[in-house]
Amino acid sequence: MKLFNGTSIFTVNVFASHIKEWKEKKKEILSLVDFDNKDAASDEELIYTDHNLYGIKKDKDICPYREPFLDMLFPYLKEFRENVYEYDRIVGPWCQRYVAGDYHSVHDHGAHGYSAVFYAKINPDVHPSTLFTSPFPNHTGTIGSTSPQVREGDLIIFPAFLLHTAPPHKSDEDRIVFSFNLP
Repeated sequence: MKLFNGTSIFTVNVFASHIKEWKEKKKEILSLVDFDNKDAASDEELIYTDHNLYGIKKDKDICPYREPFLDMLFPYLKEFRENVYEYDRIVGPWCQRYVAGDYHSVHDHGAHGYSAVFYAKINPDVHPSTLFTSPFPNHTGTIGSTSPQVREGDLIIFPAFLLHTAPPHKSDEDRIVFSFNLP
């Protein structure tokens, strides 16, 4: 006689896909990012992010890599839209480059919809991936966190409310990601 059966009632689904086209598109798309742009924000956390230039703007024509980047992702985002969440627009993308000492503190992207991170340049041997924090404690009262194993060309889509961070970057190799929101 089975006395108990386990059922998960609270879960957070995160979606991952490897973008096989990245190998052939990498050089073209990264060449469109102006890493020398002095208008790109830099602060004590991160030396380069063009979020304030492109991430929150409504004008889709100002981001030079937007169309080729999103065209590459189109079949994957179409599948996500048809099977998971019917978003009404894409906010972003924006690019972030991490050099030694850079990090991005714990944050979320709002209360509804999904957010995404695309790993354009990452060496899993020396770069940490995004660290996600559980939105609720486990049965012992501990709040856990996890970093998915990723490789260059991976796309992770997660609920926008999920707290996440880019841990301190300790390598001399650049780590480059693109992010966007699906409200």
